Amino acid sequence: MASIPIPGAPAAPAAEPWPDDDPVSIRADELFARRLDTDFATGVRGLLHDPETGLSSLSGEAALEAVAGIYPALEALKQRTLGDAVGPRQKALLQPLIDTRLDWAAGTIGRLAERATVEVDDLSVAERLAGLRQDAEASWHDPAHLQKLGRAAVGELRWQGERRGWDDAETDARTRGGLSDLYAGAVEAAMAQDLDGAASLLAHASEVIAPDRLKAIDRRLTRAREDGLLREVDVALSALPLDPAAAPSLDVFAARAAELTPEDTTPDVRTRLDELAAHAHRRAERRWQKLQSEAGVAALDWLRQNPGASMLFLPEEVRAWLASDQLDGLRTLEEQGRLVTDPDLFERLDRQLVYEPGAFATLDLDRHRLSLDDADHARFAAAQKAIAEGVTDPAFARYRLARLDVDQRLERMGIDEPDGEEAPPADRAESQGGDDVDPDDPLNVFRPHPDASPENTTHDWFHEAQDIRENRQRGLAAERSVLEEIRKRDSKAGLAKHIRIYVDGGPRYMVGDIVLNRTGTSIVLIEVKSGMAELTPMQVKVLAEAVKSGNIYFTNVEAAEKLRAENFRIEANRTFAAQNIVPQVYIVDGNHEAMRRQLTRAGLEVVSRTVGAHRILAIRARST
Repeated sequence: MASIPIPGAPAAPAAEPWPDDDPVSIRADELFARRLDTDFATGVRGLLHDPETGLSSLSGEAALEAVAGIYPALEALKQRTLGDAVGPRQKALLQPLIDTRLDWAAGTIGRLAERATVEVDDLSVAERLAGLRQDAEASWHDPAHLQKLGRAAVGELRWQGERRGWDDAETDARTRGGLSDLYAGAVEAAMAQDLDGAASLLAHASEVIAPDRLKAIDRRLTRAREDGLLREVDVALSALPLDPAAAPSLDVFAARAAELTPEDTTPDVRTRLDELAAHAHRRAERRWQKLQSEAGVAALDWLRQNPGASMLFLPEEVRAWLASDQLDGLRTLEEQGRLVTDPDLFERLDRQLVYEPGAFATLDLDRHRLSLDDADHARFAAAQKAIAEGVTDPAFARYRLARLDVDQRLERMGIDEPDGEEAPPADRAESQGGDDVDPDDPLNVFRPHPDASPENTTHDWFHEAQDIRENRQRGLAAERSVLEEIRKRDSKAGLAKHIRIYVDGGPRYMVGDIVLNRTGTSIVLIEVKSGMAELTPMQVKVLAEAVKSGNIYFTNVEAAEKLRAENFRIEANRTFAAQNIVPQVYIVDGNHEAMRRQLTRAGLEVVSRTVGAHRILAIRARST
């Protein structure tokens, strides 16, 4: 009787064969043959369907290559299985079982080979179609060659249909899709090089391109044409020359964009062109301002490198870009040997620093380099750096709070309103919380601050605040002294102090004192300066207009009541000229030399006088 092999157990010694007609022997041979068949089937399935190494896990050319090696592997497996059979009866029982397994394996191999063949064919067709499309994209300008490429694509797809067994409808649909892709790709390639050529090709191939694809390409072509028009207009707007004498005008950019706009342009594109003109205008403004800033810095560097030279010899490319305020700064530098801060500019920058620190941090300080002295420029530059770096400086924090508080009090008292009047003392005290009011500092602006800590390296930004109180006290003392001298000479003279005086036709004003003698034959405007102070541009304008034409006025009705004479009175809200008044103007103390130059440049004559212990500048219109 044959023994059943046990894996891992030593081989049993050969036994005598069972008699052919022994039922037990026959049954044992059948069982052993069935086990060998099961092992053979497992091996076949591994060769064909193993997830990692089986034939079915491969595709395309790899599968076809594996088919050639699968048959020898099956034959080797068959021989190993038959070799494990004992005796002729086991082999006779096992042989038909193996043949059945091999027949099934052959059918499976055939199907896998057919699938791999289709995959290889499909890949070949896809590669050929991709090559044809690339050729079409490169030959979009040659309709005859495109037609040849289209025919070749149709031939490839029909051959694929025959191999795949497609019906006529599917073959026709696929050939139309392939031809559509070929021509659509050619049109899209043309759009990147020649929009007019792309439009011509699209019109020629519109019948073979799928409707959805045709609409998409048409939209892209339309948008590309619009974008091309915008690019052309943008280039033209960028080429517009900048005039150093005048800032770029939006009207010029809009007009140039309109000139370049075709008549059939859609409203949507016209809107985009308007936005483009505005963008180009802002870009030109930034460039114009940058050129002015660079010119100011270059002029300052040139004058410092050539200290004895006149600004008239500045390089033309620098001088041409200097604005009037920059030229004024250069003249001051020439005359005084130093830069002088424009008070109006300082106030504007200081207010922006306090109220709009984000906008201040992005400000181009170089544009104002010639209107700020070195110290003020350094302070503002340091403030910009501190804001950009997110540094909180104690000195600036105190200064900011003080300014915000003062501005709020001034607003409550109506002092910044055009018709605002001076608040009565009770109201002023109430606005300050009932504290004692300094008559020389009714708003409590100039309270002394504690010294900054040694670590406060930016404390010098705002050191002027510590000197303002002293300067203001001196100015008020000088004002009182001069007015007392006038009162000594004319005890009945009308007096209105700290009155806003406006130039006719302008919103800006200066603050000064007005004195009317008792007979009404003389009226005097008094401006008091302390220390080495100079006149602001607005003060120069108001004072010059006062002595030249009398086209100035004030709005304070109570002040008009104070300015009464025996047979005459001044009316508020009416120019002095309309009342046949040309006032005298006195300027008390301050930097006389600098103010004399300022007034002389304004076309005025300046005469030095003395009133009491004070030096006075009397100004009048220059005789012609």
